[in-house]
Amino acid sequence: MDPLIATAGLIAVGALTPGPNNLIVLRETAARGWRGALPAVTGILVGGLSLLVAVAAGANVAFDREPRLAVAMSSGACLLLAGLGLGAIIQSFAPDGRTEDTGSRALAASFAGLFVFQFLNPKAWVLVVAAVASLDVSASGASTSAIGLAQLGALFVLIPGAGLALWSWAGVLATRQLERRAVRNWLDRLTGALLIGFALLLFHHSLEVIG
Repeated sequence: MDPLIATAGLIAVGALTPGPNNLIVLRETAARGWRGALPAVTGILVGGLSLLVAVAAGANVAFDREPRLAVAMSSGACLLLAGLGLGAIIQSFAPDGRTEDTGSRALAASFAGLFVFQFLNPKAWVLVVAAVASLDVSASGASTSAIGLAQLGALFVLIPGAGLALWSWAGVLATRQLERRAVRNWLDRLTGALLIGFALLLFHHSLEVIG
């Protein structure tokens, strides 16, 4: 199989299946509309593209030299996801069913928050490192490397962009149902619990790295 096609399939699986990025975009769209979710979507795409450039430049070598760096990054990702999840659950129990986002929760779901999360998420590093290795863009000749990196860059924008658009569309479809307070509160609790679950999975991954 062509390495580019295999890499596209790998990226598609990560982009379409439920994960922290998709859940955050779904919730932001349902709460604020598709325009309100644009900062989060842009942060995810620009962060992923920046991570690709960083890995192609050899940034992942730092993990071999200092394993504790991966643990620190996983811990940061855990705290961000757990904070978002806990905030969503707390918000669902507010007397009027809705509270204003605090500065920390708003920042976590903003362009800057989602941009930084791409660098903190160890699974994102694994995906990008595998993609870079599949096309050998960091070790080939200069022209070949540039072409391979451009191809990967296009994949990391188009495929996740399409996946996030689908999840945002699901959020738009849910907007009418969310006019009912009970439905809105249960969506907040479900997405909050899932985000905390992802945080625990990342924490477990950190323990494996330490071990």
